[in-house]
Amino acid sequence: MYIYVGTTPIVINPDQIVIEEAEGMHDLATIYFGGSYGRSIVAQLNLGDVGANDIGPPAAVEIVSHSTLAKFYGYIDTTVETRTTGESAVELYFLAATSIMRNGAPRVWRDERPYDIASDLLSTYGLGLEMDKLAVPMASFSQTNQSDWEALRNLAVLNGLSLTAAGPIVRLKDVINTTRRAKGSALTPWFRRPGSQERSDLGPEATQFTQVASRTPVGGERYRYYGIDSLGVSFEVSGGVSAIGKSPGTLVKSLGAALRESRRHDSMGRFVTRATFEGPGLIGCSAGDCIIVDNDRNPEYWYINSSRHTITPVKNDHTMTLELCRQEGVAPGYISTTIPPRPDTVLIGKEWRCDRSWAIEL
Repeated sequence: MYIYVGTTPIVINPDQIVIEEAEGMHDLATIYFGGSYGRSIVAQLNLGDVGANDIGPPAAVEIVSHSTLAKFYGYIDTTVETRTTGESAVELYFLAATSIMRNGAPRVWRDERPYDIASDLLSTYGLGLEMDKLAVPMASFSQTNQSDWEALRNLAVLNGLSLTAAGPIVRLKDVINTTRRAKGSALTPWFRRPGSQERSDLGPEATQFTQVASRTPVGGERYRYYGIDSLGVSFEVSGGVSAIGKSPGTLVKSLGAALRESRRHDSMGRFVTRATFEGPGLIGCSAGDCIIVDNDRNPEYWYINSSRHTITPVKNDHTMTLELCRQEGVAPGYISTTIPPRPDTVLIGKEWRCDRSWAIEL
């Protein structure tokens, strides 16, 4: 296992690696070492001049799990040394490539498509974009005193999309459409429920699978649009399926714009069933991806909202916990989507970027 700082590989033998990925969050890799060994690794990384609020040096971590190679591209965020009963341990934290999005300035977009707003927010970072197509422009979208990442997360919430990332590619996806695309892919991982009597060649068996009985809303957050039209008549349109509190409201220029925004919100609102999966780990089961969970020979397609992979090299052990959701009672129809070869990840200066411009609508 290696850490690359620049082009120089540092061989590492960690006690454990934990990779956490979740909607709206920067991916995080934590590497655990024994005290003295960990201190020697940290010394080689030369982190002494990294301030508390600075982004650390870029680094890539090569991880091998069950003969599968994966790379985590990010920035060394911080190190922590802990001590219990005389023994110390060193924890080394890496934040993903998207964590470079720490800048931001107040601005407003009017009558712009969500895709164009997302492209603007990403334009200075060299990161890629894959986004489900939303044809209706937003009457208004504001960035306040937020980072560009926080504004992007807000854009995703308002449009009922899931914000995740894969390396330097930001993904704003419709959860239901993503499961429909997975139905047509032979690469979607297949797992069996605990105690399943189905053939083992269908996939590994989960150690625990807990499905939540209640349904929760995705998209369709509470909204309120108001204003005074050209005739001096005030208007207000509000609604939404979410359980969160009422929106303080957005000022728009006409009742037509308010009604258009309400239709956009209502078209996104739907309910999903959620579940938690625990079982053997598999590289590629990450937030933003899909898995199949067998249910008495009926394949259920689940979207991964968050993932936590725990790799213990000395035991050759890899487990994962996934938070999942799916549209209950709906057999997803297949959506055929052809995505061209994605760009490679390159280091330009001190920043991870795509090696070419990459922005597509699905």
